[in-house]
Amino acid sequence: GAIGYIDGYSGAGRNVSFTNWTIQNEKVTKWVNNDGSTGGLVGWNISYGTLTITGNEDSSVKDVDQLSVTTHAESFNTAAAGGLVGANDYSSVKVENVNAQNLSVSGKNLRDIGGLLAAVRNSDSFGVNNCNLKSAQITLNGAKGKETNTGGIIGYHNKKLDISRVTL
Repeated sequence: GAIGYIDGYSGAGRNVSFTNWTIQNEKVTKWVNNDGSTGGLVGWNISYGTLTITGNEDSSVKDVDQLSVTTHAESFNTAAAGGLVGANDYSSVKVENVNAQNLSVSGKNLRDIGGLLAAVRNSDSFGVNNCNLKSAQITLNGAKGKETNTGGIIGYHNKKLDISRVTL
């Protein structure tokens, strides 16, 4: 994606914002042993701040069109894949006004996979508002007998969650 890894371990949280962006006709692929994640904008976010992704408010504009995101893990552990963001830890996330079509997210031996985000763990808040996903395909292979999390919007989340005006 645009950013592979956002690091905030230094103790100072990093706020990262995406505005006025588009993704068209792109493929993002990552091969990992058992840990790593892939996303159209951010692979893995541990910013200890807020990640804000704002699309165009004009619904006729497609922020995402023809995007393929894939993570292949050699063995099952914590690997992830998400349309916009792979894994997100210790950071709040806000996604709004995103219009996506022809989105494919896939992987092998993944713990988490989701249409917009694979996972949001240990974050103060996660919100998705006024987003549309059309012709999205989420496919997970391998990981037979393992605990996996798959979702059209998000694969896994463990704290406060606010989803409104979202169309799949």
